[in-house]
Parts: sequence; structure tokens; C-alpha cells
Amino acid sequence: MDDDECFSAEAGRYIQSELEAPSACVYIFPLRHYILGTHDEDAYYWPDRKPRMFRRDAVSFRSTVHNEWNYRVEDCAFPSAENGICIHHLTHKDTATWIDKTNKYTSQGDRHRMFEDDTDLIAFAHRQIDHHFAQAKTKDATGYVAAVSVLRSLYDIVDRVKGWEEGRGLDGAQAFRELGARLEAGYPVRAPVATDGPKRRRWWGWTG
Repeated sequence: MDDDECFSAEAGRYIQSELEAPSACVYIFPLRHYILGTHDEDAYYWPDRKPRMFRRDAVSFRSTVHNEWNYRVEDCAFPSAENGICIHHLTHKDTATWIDKTNKYTSQGDRHRMFEDDTDLIAFAHRQIDHHFAQAKTKDATGYVAAVSVLRSLYDIVDRVKGWEEGRGLDGAQAFRELGARLEAGYPVRAPVATDGPKRRRWWGWTG
């Protein structure tokens, strides 16, 4: 379990019964995601499922972020969310949290990446927005469901642009250092201020 997840009470009772008489090797639980503090079953993310209980030899892990599981579907049980069995995932309390996590995960070198052979960035951005909103159960483009679809698309778009950036070998920090050196070289240089005199304010090489 992640530190922002908890089983429902119904899931706890289900797990206890399965531990006494297992019916599968891997259990794929429905997740109720709370994005912007809210869960809405009309949103793109419902239903979503993740393995959270399994025999030790039935699952292996990959190091790749967001592509981390290996298991056989025929070994799995899929408990029904209609019975209240689920994992509550308190994932993003607000837009700022989404942006912070997006930047964190898309900065991982070993991550599941978005279509790196796709060269049309504008078409990609529009396609991802359409893709996630199409998974919603409502077509209201003004409310919560639309907002979280845009946020989900934002993750894909940021990941894709970072891939574009890496593919071109861009190094903004080095470019800024070089630009700063060129700018600095263009300012007049005056004699240093005497240490025993009144203090002067310095700005970009000027003393006055």
C-alpha cells in the first residue's frame, strides 16, 4: 500500500475471508481516486484497478515508474466495487499537488514514457485531452470531470515535452550560464570600491 491509500472496511473483511480460503494468487482491487479532494464515478479514472494483495511468487516488480507490475491475469481475482470493496486513494488535494507530482514523476529517468516517436506535439496534446475526456461518463466540459481530464492530460503533455527536450540534448541551465557570462561581459567594469570607505550598492558590475 502507498502512504496515501487505505482499504475500505468491506475490503478488510474480504481480505480476511480470502486469507482463510484463498481463491486466487493476485487480487486486483478497485481504487477510488480522490483528486482535488473529490471522487466522482463519472470521471475518467473510475473504475481503476491495481494489485494490492498477492502470493509472493505470483508478482514481480519492474523499476519503471508507473509500469511496475508483472503478473498473469489468469491468476487474478477482481473483487467487485459494488460490494463496497475498494481502496481509497487520497492522491491530489488540489491542482498544485497535481503539478508537483507531475514534475516529480516525469523527471524520473526510468519511467513509462509517452509516445516518444510522435513528432507532432500539438496533435499529441489535443489527442490526450480528447482521450481522457472520452473515458468520462458525462460530456459536461465545464465541471469537475472535465477539470480532472485536463489535469490527467497535463501529465502526458509534460512527460512528452520533457522527452522532446531530452531528445534534443537541451540543457537550459548551461544555456543560462553561457548567456549570463555574455551579458556580464557587456557591462562596464569600474574600479573596486575601497574597503575603508562608505558602502556602495553593486548591480551587474556597476558601482555607484
